[in-house]
Amino acid sequence: MDFLSLRSGPNSSISSSIEYNVWPLVHSGLARVRVPEDLMARLDVQFDCLAQQARVPSHALFLVGEISNGKQLTVTNPDEDYTTLLLESARKLARSILREEAEEMDYDVDQVWTVHQRAGDYNPVHFHSNARSDFGFSSFLHVRLPAQLHGGRDSSSGSGGSGPGGPGGPGSDSCGFAASGGDPALLPLHQDEEEWQPPCHDGTTNFFWRTDGGSAVERLESPGSMALEIAEGFLYVFPQWLQHYVLPFQGEGERRTIAANISICKAALHRKK
Repeated sequence: MDFLSLRSGPNSSISSSIEYNVWPLVHSGLARVRVPEDLMARLDVQFDCLAQQARVPSHALFLVGEISNGKQLTVTNPDEDYTTLLLESARKLARSILREEAEEMDYDVDQVWTVHQRAGDYNPVHFHSNARSDFGFSSFLHVRLPAQLHGGRDSSSGSGGSGPGGPGGPGSDSCGFAASGGDPALLPLHQDEEEWQPPCHDGTTNFFWRTDGGSAVERLESPGSMALEIAEGFLYVFPQWLQHYVLPFQGEGERRTIAANISICKAALHRKK
Protein backbone atom coordinates (compact mmCIF):
# COMPACT_ATOMS: atom_id res chain seq x y z
CA MET A 1 0.00 0.00 0.00
CA ASP A 2 1.54 3.26 -1.11
CA PHE A 3 0.00 6.43 0.30
CA LEU A 4 1.99 8.61 -2.08
CA SER A 5 0.75 6.88 -5.23
CA LEU A 6 0.07 9.08 -8.25
CA ARG A 7 -3.47 9.32 -9.54
CA SER A 8 -3.76 10.55 -13.12
CA GLY A 9 -6.09 10.56 -16.09
CA PRO A 10 -7.39 12.62 -19.01
CA ASN A 11 -9.32 15.80 -18.16
CA SER A 12 -12.09 15.44 -20.70
CA SER A 13 -13.78 18.69 -19.67
CA ILE A 14 -10.85 20.66 -21.15
CA SER A 15 -9.31 18.43 -23.75
CA SER A 16 -8.94 14.72 -24.20
CA SER A 17 -5.24 15.26 -24.83
CA ILE A 18 -4.54 16.95 -21.47
CA GLU A 19 -3.65 14.86 -18.45
CA TYR A 20 -3.86 15.85 -14.80
CA ASN A 21 -2.11 14.58 -11.67
CA VAL A 22 -3.42 14.61 -8.10
CA TRP A 23 -1.28 13.96 -5.04
CA PRO A 24 -3.25 13.49 -1.78
CA LEU A 25 -1.91 15.77 0.96
CA VAL A 26 -2.03 13.22 3.75
CA HIS A 27 0.48 12.90 6.55
CA SER A 28 -0.04 9.30 7.61
CA GLY A 29 -2.10 6.22 6.82
CA LEU A 30 -3.32 2.81 7.87
CA ALA A 31 -2.85 -0.65 6.39
CA ARG A 32 -5.34 -3.45 5.83
CA VAL A 33 -4.04 -7.00 5.40
CA ARG A 34 -5.99 -10.13 4.46
CA VAL A 35 -5.23 -12.87 7.00
CA PRO A 36 -4.97 -16.46 5.71
CA GLU A 37 -7.96 -18.65 6.57
CA ASP A 38 -5.87 -21.32 8.31
CA LEU A 39 -4.41 -18.71 10.67
CA MET A 40 -7.89 -17.31 11.35
CA ALA A 41 -9.19 -20.78 12.26
CA ARG A 42 -6.21 -21.43 14.52
CA LEU A 43 -6.59 -18.10 16.33
CA ASP A 44 -10.28 -18.77 16.94
CA VAL A 45 -9.49 -22.15 18.55
CA GLN A 46 -6.71 -20.60 20.64
CA PHE A 47 -9.05 -17.92 21.94
CA ASP A 48 -11.71 -20.48 22.76
CA CYS A 49 -9.15 -22.17 25.00
CA LEU A 50 -8.00 -18.84 26.44
CA ALA A 51 -11.54 -17.78 27.38
CA GLN A 52 -12.17 -21.10 29.12
CA GLN A 53 -9.08 -20.96 31.33
CA ALA A 54 -9.71 -20.11 34.96
CA ARG A 55 -6.71 -17.87 35.66
CA VAL A 56 -6.18 -15.84 32.53
CA PRO A 57 -4.95 -12.29 33.29
CA SER A 58 -7.53 -9.64 32.52
CA HIS A 59 -6.29 -6.84 30.27
CA ALA A 60 -9.10 -4.53 31.33
CA LEU A 61 -6.86 -2.56 33.71
CA PHE A 62 -4.88 -1.29 30.71
CA LEU A 63 -7.88 -0.47 28.52
CA VAL A 64 -10.78 1.98 28.45
CA GLY A 65 -13.33 -0.41 26.96
CA GLU A 66 -16.77 -0.56 28.58
CA ILE A 67 -16.95 -4.34 28.41
CA SER A 68 -19.48 -5.39 31.04
CA ASN A 69 -20.97 -8.42 29.29
CA GLY A 70 -17.82 -9.77 27.68
CA LYS A 71 -14.15 -9.80 28.68
CA GLN A 72 -10.69 -8.52 27.71
CA LEU A 73 -7.84 -11.00 28.17
CA THR A 74 -4.05 -10.73 28.03
CA VAL A 75 -2.37 -12.90 25.42
CA THR A 76 1.02 -13.83 26.86
CA ASN A 77 2.18 -16.15 24.05
CA PRO A 78 0.72 -14.89 20.76
CA ASP A 79 0.68 -17.18 17.75
CA GLU A 80 4.03 -17.09 15.92
CA ASP A 81 2.49 -16.71 12.46
CA TYR A 82 0.23 -13.93 13.71
CA THR A 83 3.22 -12.10 15.20
CA THR A 84 5.20 -12.47 11.97
CA LEU A 85 2.31 -11.12 9.89
CA LEU A 86 1.74 -8.25 12.32
CA LEU A 87 5.36 -7.10 12.32
CA GLU A 88 5.73 -7.39 8.55
CA SER A 89 2.56 -5.35 8.11
CA ALA A 90 3.95 -2.71 10.47
CA ARG A 91 7.19 -2.55 8.48
CA LYS A 92 5.34 -2.13 5.18
CA LEU A 93 3.17 0.65 6.61
CA ALA A 94 6.21 2.38 8.08
CA ARG A 95 7.98 2.24 4.71
CA SER A 96 5.00 3.85 3.00
CA ILE A 97 5.01 6.72 5.52
CA LEU A 98 8.67 7.16 6.50
CA ARG A 99 10.33 5.91 3.31
CA GLU A 100 14.06 5.23 3.81
CA GLU A 101 13.96 6.10 7.52
CA ALA A 102 11.76 3.06 8.16
CA GLU A 103 14.75 0.81 7.45
CA GLU A 104 16.58 2.34 10.43
CA MET A 105 13.89 1.22 12.87
CA ASP A 106 13.33 -1.88 14.99
CA TYR A 107 9.77 -3.18 15.34
CA ASP A 108 8.62 -5.22 18.35
CA VAL A 109 5.28 -6.48 19.61
CA ASP A 110 4.57 -4.67 22.88
CA GLN A 111 1.22 -6.02 24.13
CA VAL A 112 -1.40 -8.39 22.73
CA TRP A 113 -4.91 -8.93 24.04
CA THR A 114 -8.32 -10.24 23.03
CA VAL A 115 -11.66 -8.48 23.29
CA HIS A 116 -14.74 -10.69 23.66
CA GLN A 117 -17.45 -8.11 23.06
CA ARG A 118 -21.13 -8.90 23.57
CA ALA A 119 -24.35 -6.93 23.22
CA GLY A 120 -24.06 -3.42 24.69
CA ASP A 121 -20.26 -3.49 25.08
CA TYR A 122 -18.33 -0.65 23.46
CA ASN A 123 -15.08 1.32 23.40
CA PRO A 124 -15.22 5.11 23.94
CA VAL A 125 -12.92 7.50 22.10
CA HIS A 126 -9.30 6.64 22.84
CA PHE A 127 -5.82 6.18 21.42
CA HIS A 128 -3.02 3.75 22.26
CA SER A 129 0.52 3.86 23.59
CA ASN A 130 3.24 1.31 24.21
CA ALA A 131 5.69 0.75 27.03
CA ARG A 132 8.83 0.36 24.92
CA SER A 133 8.96 3.55 22.86
CA ASP A 134 7.41 6.97 22.38
CA PHE A 135 5.71 6.03 19.13
CA GLY A 136 4.48 2.99 17.29
CA PHE A 137 1.52 1.26 15.68
CA SER A 138 -1.65 -0.33 17.01
CA SER A 139 -3.74 -3.03 15.37
CA PHE A 140 -6.88 -5.12 15.49
CA LEU A 141 -8.29 -8.16 13.73
CA HIS A 142 -11.86 -9.46 13.92
CA VAL A 143 -11.59 -13.21 14.42
CA ARG A 144 -15.30 -13.88 14.93
CA LEU A 145 -18.46 -11.84 14.36
CA PRO A 146 -22.07 -12.53 15.33
CA ALA A 147 -24.41 -13.27 12.45
CA GLN A 148 -26.18 -9.90 12.63
CA LEU A 149 -22.91 -8.01 12.02
CA HIS A 150 -21.85 -9.84 8.89
CA GLY A 151 -22.00 -7.38 6.01
CA GLY A 152 -21.57 -4.29 8.20
CA ARG A 153 -25.19 -3.45 9.01
CA ASP A 154 -25.73 0.31 9.01
CA SER A 155 -27.80 1.41 12.00
CA SER A 156 -28.40 4.86 10.53
CA SER A 157 -29.85 3.82 7.19
CA GLY A 158 -30.56 0.12 7.44
CA SER A 159 -28.24 -0.61 4.53
CA GLY A 160 -25.05 -2.59 4.59
CA GLY A 161 -22.36 -4.07 2.42
CA SER A 162 -18.92 -3.08 1.35
CA GLY A 163 -17.55 0.42 1.21
CA PRO A 164 -15.43 1.81 -1.60
CA GLY A 165 -12.38 0.12 -0.19
CA GLY A 166 -13.93 -3.33 -0.66
CA PRO A 167 -15.11 -5.73 2.06
CA GLY A 168 -13.81 -4.58 5.41
CA GLY A 169 -12.66 -1.26 3.97
CA PRO A 170 -13.78 2.29 4.56
CA GLY A 171 -17.54 2.62 4.56
CA SER A 172 -19.67 4.90 2.43
CA ASP A 173 -19.65 7.51 5.20
CA SER A 174 -15.87 7.72 5.20
CA CYS A 175 -14.30 11.09 4.55
CA GLY A 176 -10.89 11.78 3.07
CA PHE A 177 -8.55 9.47 1.22
CA ALA A 178 -8.86 5.71 1.39
CA ALA A 179 -6.41 3.31 -0.20
CA SER A 180 -7.43 0.23 -2.13
CA GLY A 181 -5.08 -1.80 -4.27
CA GLY A 182 -2.36 0.81 -3.86
CA ASP A 183 -4.27 3.67 -5.50
CA PRO A 184 -5.76 6.49 -3.40
CA ALA A 185 -9.46 7.02 -4.02
CA LEU A 186 -10.90 10.44 -3.33
CA LEU A 187 -14.11 9.95 -1.40
CA PRO A 188 -17.02 12.44 -1.55
CA LEU A 189 -16.80 15.58 0.56
CA HIS A 190 -19.80 16.65 2.62
CA GLN A 191 -21.18 19.82 1.10
CA ASP A 192 -22.71 21.43 4.16
CA GLU A 193 -21.26 21.53 7.67
CA GLU A 194 -24.73 21.41 9.23
CA GLU A 195 -25.54 18.24 7.30
CA TRP A 196 -22.33 16.44 8.31
CA GLN A 197 -22.81 13.66 10.82
CA PRO A 198 -20.27 11.15 12.06
CA PRO A 199 -20.73 7.62 10.72
CA CYS A 200 -22.95 5.37 12.82
CA HIS A 201 -22.82 1.64 12.26
CA ASP A 202 -23.60 -1.16 14.70
CA GLY A 203 -20.37 -2.56 16.08
CA THR A 204 -17.97 -0.73 13.77
CA THR A 205 -14.59 0.76 14.53
CA ASN A 206 -14.48 4.46 13.62
CA PHE A 207 -11.31 6.51 13.18
CA PHE A 208 -11.08 10.28 13.27
CA TRP A 209 -8.19 12.71 13.14
CA ARG A 210 -10.05 16.02 13.07
CA THR A 211 -13.32 17.19 14.60
CA ASP A 212 -14.48 20.17 12.58
CA GLY A 213 -16.41 18.09 10.05
CA GLY A 214 -17.82 19.82 7.00
CA SER A 215 -16.06 23.14 7.65
CA ALA A 216 -13.11 21.56 5.87
CA VAL A 217 -14.90 22.07 2.56
CA GLU A 218 -14.23 25.82 2.62
CA ARG A 219 -10.53 25.04 3.12
CA LEU A 220 -10.55 22.43 0.35
CA GLU A 221 -9.67 19.75 2.86
CA SER A 222 -11.10 16.31 3.38
CA PRO A 223 -12.99 15.83 6.66
CA GLY A 224 -10.98 13.45 8.80
CA SER A 225 -13.14 10.49 9.74
CA MET A 226 -13.40 6.92 8.56
CA ALA A 227 -15.84 4.14 9.40
CA LEU A 228 -14.57 0.62 8.74
CA GLU A 229 -17.12 -1.87 7.48
CA ILE A 230 -17.17 -5.00 9.62
CA ALA A 231 -15.60 -8.16 8.24
CA GLU A 232 -13.68 -11.10 9.62
CA GLY A 233 -10.13 -11.74 8.49
CA PHE A 234 -8.74 -8.22 7.96
CA LEU A 235 -5.81 -7.05 10.07
CA TYR A 236 -5.74 -3.26 10.47
CA VAL A 237 -2.50 -1.52 11.45
CA PHE A 238 -2.48 2.21 12.21
CA PRO A 239 -0.47 4.87 14.10
CA GLN A 240 -1.08 4.60 17.83
CA TRP A 241 -2.01 8.30 18.09
CA LEU A 242 -5.02 7.82 15.81
CA GLN A 243 -8.19 8.32 17.86
CA HIS A 244 -10.95 5.77 17.43
CA TYR A 245 -14.01 4.29 19.06
CA VAL A 246 -16.06 1.11 18.73
CA LEU A 247 -19.84 1.20 18.74
CA PRO A 248 -21.97 -1.41 20.52
CA PHE A 249 -24.18 -3.94 18.79
CA GLN A 250 -27.41 -5.63 19.85
CA GLY A 251 -28.40 -9.27 19.78
CA GLU A 252 -26.83 -12.63 20.53
CA GLY A 253 -23.27 -13.66 19.81
CA GLU A 254 -19.71 -12.51 20.30
CA ARG A 255 -17.55 -10.02 18.46
CA ARG A 256 -14.11 -11.54 19.00
CA THR A 257 -11.07 -9.38 18.27
CA ILE A 258 -7.34 -9.65 18.79
CA ALA A 259 -5.53 -6.34 19.26
CA ALA A 260 -1.86 -5.47 19.66
CA ASN A 261 0.55 -2.56 20.02
CA ILE A 262 3.84 -2.43 18.11
CA SER A 263 6.77 -0.37 19.36
CA ILE A 264 9.11 1.40 16.95
CA CYS A 265 12.62 2.34 18.04
CA LYS A 266 15.66 3.74 16.30
CA ALA A 267 17.70 0.61 15.67
CA ALA A 268 21.01 2.02 16.92
CA LEU A 269 19.50 3.28 20.18
CA HIS A 270 17.54 0.06 20.67
CA ARG A 271 20.62 -2.14 20.37
CA LYS A 272 22.63 -0.07 22.88
CA LYS A 273 20.15 -0.84 25.67
